[in-house]
Amino acid sequence: MKVPEFIENLLKQKGIDKLNPVQEMAIEAGLLNGENILISSPTASGKTLIAEIAIINAIKNSKRAVYIAPMRALISEKFEEFKSDHPNIKVGLFMGEYDEYEYDLNRYDVIFASTEKFDSMLRNYNLSNSNIGCIVYDEIHMLGDRSRGSTLEFVITMNKLLFPKSQIIGLSATISNGEEISAWLNSKFIYSDFRPVKLNKMIYLDGELIGEHTKKLKNIVNDPLINIVMNLIEEKKQALIFNMNKKSTVSTSKIIGDILSNKLTENEKIQLNKISKEILNVLDKPTEQCENLAEVVKNGSAFHHAGLLNKQRKIIEDAFKSGYIKFICATPTLALGVNLPANTVIISSIYRYDLKGMSLLPKMEVEQMLGRAGRPKYDKEGNGIIIARNEREFDLINSKYINGDLERITSSFVDYKTIERYVLTLICTGTFKTKEDILNFLNYTFAAHLGADFDLYLDDALDFLQSNKLITDESPFEPTKLGKLINSLYLDPETGILFNSFLESKSSFSEFETLHIISMSGELDVIHMSQKEYEKYEEESYQYNFGFENIMDYERFVTSITLAHILQDWINDKPSIQYFRP
Repeated sequence: MKVPEFIENLLKQKGIDKLNPVQEMAIEAGLLNGENILISSPTASGKTLIAEIAIINAIKNSKRAVYIAPMRALISEKFEEFKSDHPNIKVGLFMGEYDEYEYDLNRYDVIFASTEKFDSMLRNYNLSNSNIGCIVYDEIHMLGDRSRGSTLEFVITMNKLLFPKSQIIGLSATISNGEEISAWLNSKFIYSDFRPVKLNKMIYLDGELIGEHTKKLKNIVNDPLINIVMNLIEEKKQALIFNMNKKSTVSTSKIIGDILSNKLTENEKIQLNKISKEILNVLDKPTEQCENLAEVVKNGSAFHHAGLLNKQRKIIEDAFKSGYIKFICATPTLALGVNLPANTVIISSIYRYDLKGMSLLPKMEVEQMLGRAGRPKYDKEGNGIIIARNEREFDLINSKYINGDLERITSSFVDYKTIERYVLTLICTGTFKTKEDILNFLNYTFAAHLGADFDLYLDDALDFLQSNKLITDESPFEPTKLGKLINSLYLDPETGILFNSFLESKSSFSEFETLHIISMSGELDVIHMSQKEYEKYEEESYQYNFGFENIMDYERFVTSITLAHILQDWINDKPSIQYFRP
């Protein structure tokens, strides 16, 4: 395929001989002609290069570009890669409360932003004259995420209205209903199973890796995960191990480090000690977590989760890529697009504890994790291993994760609290002032595309916002001072009302009262407790009389006392172990 000179130069710069099949399909679909394109293809199949080509093409046509991704680590990585490869292009990074880049988008050719940050920018700044010609949505399957999907859906819908002529590029490794999403985006849909490194999916059961070809492992120890690890150590292979919570990532990495410690070369020990000191010195005063991580790293292992500092995560990732760290124990967030492949990926459990108790992982999430297996340029094959503890789990893994279909991506926008939040946001923009204006926006959402009827939701949302004095009573609607403040602070309206009522109800308040009200906000998860524990904190709750109990859930009022105690002890450097059941 003959491609423009700038693409040839880009390929040469990256040491690539030619476009791969997915990239060729994108160009044939009109990538260079401004066509909207949704791409579903496996991890490491070259989707980022497609986005890069679209961005550069937009810049060549005197337009700006935006790259949006869900995770801070992912958007930071994409930013650093692009900035390094294109030093003459002006780029900005927006992902936190405080950014080193100014909000004047006219200063940049391309900006990289987290989903939530771009949502905040849409709320607080007029971006309609930003001359944006291309918007990339990485990990677009996050539309279906129950906690964050509504934010992405709002951002895409708003962008469709603000920048109707802007090219949309959607990227994902895991889309089942691509045609449906593509129709909403008015895009061409490209699906490919092309993968530069073959992925072997296997189930571990009773000392065997069972897949296309069954492999018997040495039975060194009884623990399935550690037995796999010890076999990999003998084979001198690296691995990513996905654990389902932060605590298990730490404990597992320590166990693996103890096993690795006497198998390292002298040079590896020297390098790992340097890396350990680098991790320890990220903060002037290292925390206990910093010390634990630094100690584990000395032995060639590491843990990786959202609680780590960005600099520490990057140090770990670089040390893994260079081969000094042999095993990383991570939570599933690492699977979201971050460029950290390994020869082997191990999923230690198919269950995770959430607000509903123990639940099965979605196949989509498992595919994201398994997709990290296989290093381009190093491996001909990658191995993805899911551990089964018994025959029943083996059958479940085989039917759901090996041979089952991906879950259909649906909308999480049809929810009363979500509608309340975004109706307030729309009114605060000053563009959507009538019910008809707002309904027009809602009818552009993915939820409406799937058949949602917003009339009833909208009436209820307007009544709620008016009765709580966040917007004016009559159309055209205007936000009140309180409504503007709640929206600009990125608070759920119910949380903002709660905080405001608290501040108005008392002339002074204690540290604990403040932490208690924060703990009651909808943005924080509820701590589940036994009946005996609940009764204990219910008795304590009798001494607290805020005078506005009618606007809060009583059970949440009681259970939030636990979290408030934990936060208070944390602030005052006291252990909170007594608040947790063994």
